[in-house]
Amino acid sequence: MDRSAAPRRGFLFPVKALSRVFRGKFVARLAGQPHGLDEHTWRQLRARLYAHDWVVYAKQPLGGPEQVLD
Repeated sequence: MDRSAAPRRGFLFPVKALSRVFRGKFVARLAGQPHGLDEHTWRQLRARLYAHDWVVYAKQPLGGPEQVLD
């Protein structure tokens, strides 16, 4: 495994990968909602949403990984 893609100690997933998955799911959910935009405007907005990396704030769970799974 590429060391840069590995999760940091204490985290389940690499933050960059989590950010990309979150962005994809968020934008997909937006696409399924009525937003009142014509197709061209929606495509432009979607391109802008994918144009940069998103930051997902992730921190260690207060109670440890067991609490997250519970």
